[in-house]
Amino acid sequence: MNRMSSQYQLGLSLIELMVSLLIGSVLTLGVANMYVQSKVNYFQDEQTYRMQEGARYAARLLSREISMSGYPLGVFDSSIIAVNSVANDCGAAGIDWILNPSNALEHTDNITAAISGDYSCISDSSIIETGSGGSDLLVVKRSADGPAYDDGELNPLATFLNTAHYFRVTNGGNSASIVKGSAVLPVDKIAGSGVDLWQYYARIFMIRNYAVDVGDGIPTLIVGSLEDDGIGPPEAYVEGIEKLNLEFGIDSDDDDIVDYFIGTPTAAEISDSITVRIHLLMRSIDAVTGYVNDKSYAMGSENVAAKNDGFLRRVYSTTVKIRNLTGR
Repeated sequence: MNRMSSQYQLGLSLIELMVSLLIGSVLTLGVANMYVQSKVNYFQDEQTYRMQEGARYAARLLSREISMSGYPLGVFDSSIIAVNSVANDCGAAGIDWILNPSNALEHTDNITAAISGDYSCISDSSIIETGSGGSDLLVVKRSADGPAYDDGELNPLATFLNTAHYFRVTNGGNSASIVKGSAVLPVDKIAGSGVDLWQYYARIFMIRNYAVDVGDGIPTLIVGSLEDDGIGPPEAYVEGIEKLNLEFGIDSDDDDIVDYFIGTPTAAEISDSITVRIHLLMRSIDAVTGYVNDKSYAMGSENVAAKNDGFLRRVYSTTVKIRNLTGR
């Protein structure tokens, strides 16, 4: 009898089994939630890291270009430079704009529609970022930081291109013009010729609302650069930049101290500027599941309203000194 009773007591009762299953389910659910949360956190960290890297690269690129604007126009009188034209100029009809370095730094505040006038060579409205109330456009004209040919001698660190354009400087810097590489005379490239050749760059920086394919929805910093006979098709440089905002520090009394900052400077104020604040609104490439971004963002004196979407955003800012503008 006792042996039969002990046999009936072997194993788990139904209640004990149900309790065990419940505890196991709770533990499994907890582990699953931890895994999902860990995956979300990793995804957010990855998106944040990509935004930081993109902002660093864009800030370095824009800082260098702005600080180099006008170079080497500060070395000699820019009024001596003969203005030439290219077959597909970017300016308005009858205006030689690309190869005219007199306005070495140009800015348009909050472009929201197709570009016209001086920037007609980039007129497709689909490249304009319209979702953030517009974004700034920046033009930089400058030379390389050293001559490709110095007194007719090739710089071993330089590459001479027939399709590029060059400042041709002669007479000790008292005469200059911009010529295409293919038009440079062979005698200019003989040691002792008295000719210096500095590669010339003209670039347009702006934001468009796609990276590679129209409609991919990735805001991107693009650059249109002077090529063979005009500004070439804009190239995507940094993905995830939703808005570019620039503020110019104006020195109105020539004491090398900023008197005020302005986001909509005139050409005269740009000539009197000594610094530029660069503000970049970075956006994650992908949306984060379950996240709603209800934050607004300050970009200097300009505010960007909340989008209430699933994308992460950060504002990154830096200040760069202007050194070479002809008005200084």
